[in-house]
Amino acid sequence: MQRVLIGLTAASAMAACVASAAPVPDPLTRRAVPADGKLTLTDYGIRGWGPELIHFTLDTKRFTPGQVTVIGPDGTAVPAQTDGETLAFVASLPKGQSVTYAVQAQAAGGAPVAAVSTLHVKLDGATLEAGNEFLAFRMPAPGERALDPAVEMSQVPAPLSQWRQAGQDWVGAARFVSKRRVGSSVFRVVRQGPACFEYEARYAFVPRGEYVWRLRLSPGVPVAVVTEEYDLGEVTQGEDMLVLSLHKGWPAPLLGRLAGGVQASPMADYVKQRKGAQDSVPVGGVGQAPSPVAPEAGLVALPAIVPGGKWGGLLGGLQVYDAEPPESGRNLAVATLHVGSWRRATAINAWYKEGEGVLLSLPVGTRHIRWSMDIADDFSPFSSHEHDPGLSPTYGRREWGFYAGADAANIQGRFGHIGLDRYKDWLVELPAPTPGHASPRPFSPSAEVAATAAVLDQHPDAALLKTWYLYSGNREDALRQAQTVLTGLQQTFEIGDHAGHNFMCSGLTGYRQAQQLGFAIRAEDALACPDLPADTRRELRRWLAVYANLGSEPDFNPRGAGVHLGNNNMTYNRTLMLTYFAALLPDHPRQAYWLDCLRRFAEYKYATEFAWDGADLECPAYQLYAPLRQMLVTQTALRNLGVADLAKPGAARANLTYLANLSMPEARAEGRRIIPGMGNSANLLESVWGIAMAAESGDPEFAGWLRAMHGLARGRITENQPQAGGGEWNGFPLFYRPAIPARPVALQTAFIPTYGVAFRAHFGSPLETAMLLRAGANWGHWDTDALNVVLYGKGAPLSPGTGYQYLANPAPTRDNGIYHNRVKVGRRDLPEVFGRVDGSIADYGFGPAADYAVADRYYPPELFTDGQGEMHWRRHVLYLKSARPEGANGFVMRDTFPGGEQRRKWWSWLNLDDADRIAVDGQGFAALERNKVFAENEMPMKRGSTVEMKTAFGASTWFGFSRPCEVRIRMTFDYGVQGSVPSGKETKTIVEIPAAAGEDFFYVVFPRGGEEPVPACVPFGADGMKITTAEGTDYVFLADRPTAVERDEVVFAGKAGAVRVSADRVVFCLNAGSGRIGYRGCIVEGDGPFEKTVALAELKPGVIRVEGGYAKTTRTVDLGRGVTVTGEGPFEATLDGDSVRLTTDGRARVIHVSQPPFIVRPAFFVDGRQSMACWTDYPASGWGSCANTWRITLPVPEGKHELTVRNLEFVPGWTRPFAPTIADAVHAP
Repeated sequence: MQRVLIGLTAASAMAACVASAAPVPDPLTRRAVPADGKLTLTDYGIRGWGPELIHFTLDTKRFTPGQVTVIGPDGTAVPAQTDGETLAFVASLPKGQSVTYAVQAQAAGGAPVAAVSTLHVKLDGATLEAGNEFLAFRMPAPGERALDPAVEMSQVPAPLSQWRQAGQDWVGAARFVSKRRVGSSVFRVVRQGPACFEYEARYAFVPRGEYVWRLRLSPGVPVAVVTEEYDLGEVTQGEDMLVLSLHKGWPAPLLGRLAGGVQASPMADYVKQRKGAQDSVPVGGVGQAPSPVAPEAGLVALPAIVPGGKWGGLLGGLQVYDAEPPESGRNLAVATLHVGSWRRATAINAWYKEGEGVLLSLPVGTRHIRWSMDIADDFSPFSSHEHDPGLSPTYGRREWGFYAGADAANIQGRFGHIGLDRYKDWLVELPAPTPGHASPRPFSPSAEVAATAAVLDQHPDAALLKTWYLYSGNREDALRQAQTVLTGLQQTFEIGDHAGHNFMCSGLTGYRQAQQLGFAIRAEDALACPDLPADTRRELRRWLAVYANLGSEPDFNPRGAGVHLGNNNMTYNRTLMLTYFAALLPDHPRQAYWLDCLRRFAEYKYATEFAWDGADLECPAYQLYAPLRQMLVTQTALRNLGVADLAKPGAARANLTYLANLSMPEARAEGRRIIPGMGNSANLLESVWGIAMAAESGDPEFAGWLRAMHGLARGRITENQPQAGGGEWNGFPLFYRPAIPARPVALQTAFIPTYGVAFRAHFGSPLETAMLLRAGANWGHWDTDALNVVLYGKGAPLSPGTGYQYLANPAPTRDNGIYHNRVKVGRRDLPEVFGRVDGSIADYGFGPAADYAVADRYYPPELFTDGQGEMHWRRHVLYLKSARPEGANGFVMRDTFPGGEQRRKWWSWLNLDDADRIAVDGQGFAALERNKVFAENEMPMKRGSTVEMKTAFGASTWFGFSRPCEVRIRMTFDYGVQGSVPSGKETKTIVEIPAAAGEDFFYVVFPRGGEEPVPACVPFGADGMKITTAEGTDYVFLADRPTAVERDEVVFAGKAGAVRVSADRVVFCLNAGSGRIGYRGCIVEGDGPFEKTVALAELKPGVIRVEGGYAKTTRTVDLGRGVTVTGEGPFEATLDGDSVRLTTDGRARVIHVSQPPFIVRPAFFVDGRQSMACWTDYPASGWGSCANTWRITLPVPEGKHELTVRNLEFVPGWTRPFAPTIADAVHAP
């Protein structure tokens, strides 16, 4: 009875398991001083770099350490020093210029040319002072101290004691707050010379753990760089910290908050404002947000400081000063640096202490990151951070700096983003390629171009492709393509939305990288031309190399740092921009490393954000506008370059099928298929099926189906692209394959465990009737629409998608989620709890004549104040299918409320257009003022048992209720929508029907075309409905528990089903439960779901047994350690260490597992292959305090399978740009 998703089997649908092969090493090395000693640095118009301390490897056979002089561009010596084989000096590189530094070896016995250095170091008893022309610091004098017995950390000296701006008095203080015991401390000078002073304080704890502080100063550099590492051997609650009193002794009158600029306020005014604010606001009236441990009582919390995105009011630093502008007087700032070098990034917390000023508390141990403290969260499925799998989870690292001077807002961008010391090592000048190997053609292989060229006129964008060199052979086209790419790359340093300059960013770079840089795919077209001028080819390859290096910079894309990288879709966009550049540089030494990084990222994303049934973590618009598109581009390039064939595991295939199952024929788009709006997703006219043909061309049958689906959307690839610059700009037409014949396949009703059910009949007909029942666990970018339905039928969008994208209008964020076809319980304004995964399809059964599913939504007791406790809302849907598209295709629905029967309920349904298209028992409403929400006692109301909701498309939705109801209009709205379906605004009317205590909703929903006769429906017992249409009589039964009816020659014993009587036959449908179903003495019994058709002429008394099924029972298994497993059998569950293992058999379904404390971020495996895990996003559930919050939902495939749930293992990201100095911090990834 179960339908298999088109083109899929349980085996082929499993998402790719994250590869375990060792990462390809990065050949990027520190640049060496050449034999002639000339070091030329070039900026290509990107930015100015430095002043910054930079390092080179020195050939000590040619250059004697200590006997080296560095001559700057102006011909004078610059401060330089050698430490072993490393040469260091301070350099600057103006924007758009080249500069040369000359390294000169001194003759034996000679002294290097003296260079003026502003560094000064002085030992004064137990205190060491060091500084430059900007800042100075006091710190414990070098020495080692063993403590026996060990003492509390709060009793040992901090790594620095005071600091000052040059020319100002000493300020500040430092202390530890921790009960941990220190067994030894070591203070030492790591490096000291004209170019660099570096100091280290190292503390060893008893029985284990270490904390390391390093401070670095250089002449001419206004930032004192601080690097901290810590590993306490355990994950803490954040109670151990170093506290800096930033300006103790100086009552600074002004405070600047650094976040995309400087937000300045008088200190007293801002502190007063913060004192009245409540940072940790309960959600839904219950629970409390996790908050940082304060170093002492009585402090006022200031915004925390983080290195990445500054969402939620967080900052990149603070500045205290006494005049405007800050550099005109006394000023001091702290700011984060080099986000890509942080690990387990927890915020630096800021406080205000009366009489002392701003305090900074810096954790000296790792803890779990949380939304409310760090704008990232270890426990949330929507936190996109990645931790470094090669380091201990107890190891943390951060990098930040003290600063004095102008432009505090750009400290991180100027001195802590990529940096000249990294940029100078990039290889961007490549030798001319070998003749005949001008381009690897990763996107357009020769054979595929030839095949497409042979049938080019069948391509929907043939006119465009004829202007590309690969199809025209015209050298001028290649030149135009090259110039397009060069102009774009030389101008696109800023990528929109969140941040700014890709090469000089204070925080997190903009995420729309692959979108806005995707035009670089045109470089393949240009490079394919053998007659491309050599200088153009050289410049094009240079800029491709610049951006390839950028794309793999940890500061540009801080994978592994533990910072939130934006909503899940943003991570694809930022990372996969690398594909367009790395794939086109076959002779670059780093290409193998880059491609391996892309492979591992793509496998990781397919494994963790795509379910085996195809559902993506996010709603369609957000998974489509860039993520899937860019994954398909990357998948194509990796296959064509021989790196990996990511099509084989089937993740993209499953996702494309899932999207097709959501699609509907849309009258407002000339009958073209769209993906209806849902969550934060507009109605989408999509070309993704056509774009996917290249990536999936290894299976011509499936690729042919993709072409057929694209044909039903009937559009050009360049049309309706949710892309910056459009599909043409990004080259997506390259991936359509007109040489592959279309292979249409009719979609049918599909159970998608992660999403819900797509009911469907008569696919491809203009009168196709379909309903989407949303009951899933994928909530990314998805407002709470649990158990919502979307209805299309008889050629009309009867109750179309409710995806009012949050940028287009206020619907998702106002009026407590009434913009859906749902039911409110307990309170008419009951808030909708986001991110819970305990709602799912509880039972289902599909057949040729009737399809059924019931969805279950749990409500924790904390949502109510009436003392009645927890409850469920169950929505039953049974689809009665006609053999004819124009026939009586309709639905019977029932909303029940186990545990909440005595609460009031409010049923809502949205109809397209104004209220005057709605009638109750034939009596119509008048049109209403739009966008006015009526109070409950003011709403227009009519009473009756039938409702008809008409549309402008020749069809209506006819409802027949089991009892007379009070039908009223809650509002008519005409909010704007994104996209073009429709363009501009969309008008809908919300119909509301209340139910009193003890009542539920039992009703028929029939799409009605034109003059089609309306059904007649009457109750048939407490759990049944008799429906008469022109095609026959249907007796439908829907119940939460087994029910039994024997009357009027009809027998039913089960949970859901129908007896369908027509002129010549009767169809017995037992869609749920085990039992019997009969008519005129003919009884069919067995374990549902099943269908049995008997001709009326052959109907006779007796019992027919249907074999082959099994009883569906739900059970709960307690495995101990806080782990329970609940779901439909058969299954066996065990706890294997920290892994939950299940053996399942039977049909596809959903199983729920409680999330124990030892599983922080779940990873889900089906037969060894990783697939997306779904678990609750706890903050909206009272920060985890609501009942049944900590749950993991497992979509189970049909058949026998081995399932495993355990902690997620992150994959290696970029090669880390630092070497940990704490022993045992590095683990094998």
